[in-house]
Parts: sequence; C-alpha cells; structure tokens
Amino acid sequence: MCQPIQKKITHSNSKIMKKTVQKITLTVALAIAISVGSFAQSTTYLREVALTDFNKIQVSLDADVIVLKSQRNHVTLVGDSSYIASVPVLVEGGILEFSYNAEPNNLLQKVVIEYKDLDHATTGGIGTYYFHNIKQEKLVVFNPYANVVLSGNTDLIRVVSQEGTTDITALTSQKEAMFIGDSALLVSNDAN
Repeated sequence: MCQPIQKKITHSNSKIMKKTVQKITLTVALAIAISVGSFAQSTTYLREVALTDFNKIQVSLDADVIVLKSQRNHVTLVGDSSYIASVPVLVEGGILEFSYNAEPNNLLQKVVIEYKDLDHATTGGIGTYYFHNIKQEKLVVFNPYANVVLSGNTDLIRVVSQEGTTDITALTSQKEAMFIGDSALLVSNDAN
C-alpha cells in the first residue's frame, strides 16, 4: 500500500511542476512580445507639421535629414512618440529653426523637410543632410561640420564648409563658389 501512495505524490508533484514551467514560459513570452511591440511602436511613430512660408533653414540635428523641393512647406519627424511630440519646430522671420542633440536611446531617427522656396541652409549636428531635387536660382549652404549631399540643379551654389563633408556629384550648377576649410571635404565630379 505504501508504493501506490508514493506514485500518486510523485505524479502530483510532476503536474504542479509542469504547470509552473508553463506559466513561467507564458510570462516570459508575453514580456518579450510586449517589449518588442513597444520598441516597434516607438521607432515608427510619425509627427507631421504643416509650416508657414520660409526660405531659410537653420537646423542642428543628430539624425538623417532629407530636404526636398515640394509644393508645400512641411516637416515630418520619425522617432520616439513622447520625444518628437515635444520638439519645437518654429518658423520665425522666414527661417525654419529647430535642433536636436543625440540621446543614447536614439529618440529622433529621421526628419523630412519639404520646402517651396529655399535660398539659404545652415546645417549642424552630426547627422547627414540629403538635399534632393534642388530647383533654385541660387542656394547658399553653410555647413560647419555635418555631412551634406546635394542633388538637382541651380544657377548659383555657394557652399561654406569648415569641417564637414559636402558631396555635389549629383548637382548641376552654372556657377559655384566653394569655401572649404582645411579639415573639410568636397566631393565632386570635377577633376581639378
């Protein structure tokens, strides 16, 4: 009689252990699913801002920035929802201004700036600025230390770069004025 009771107790302990392992596994799987879902939501959040007219931008960003000729004045921010909701994007006196400093959590990932007319751009931060589809008579780019890639066409381009890299291989211009510092780099198709 002692042996059947022994088996019953062992069988009961095995069931309890099985249920405990199942609960732990389910809890861990749920925690992973929630953390992955939260991460995915924070990295894909967009904030769109319609803007009044501007012809100059003065931005300092530690993220990729795409600057496009468009039919509207508009900014789209991509990143953590709580952060990008609080970034002030202002147009004052015809100048679009805002800045963002790098955070360890990479809260701002990308910015798209659409403009109707642009005469002057001041770039800053450690981000890369992509000026696509330029169609201006003249454009001045002051680039202290960021990376800038220019494409499109303009009658006159003036670039001032102290330490940054400026790539004009995809830019067509009639007249160029380049002021490149000793620690800056100009990338062009020009063999000179």
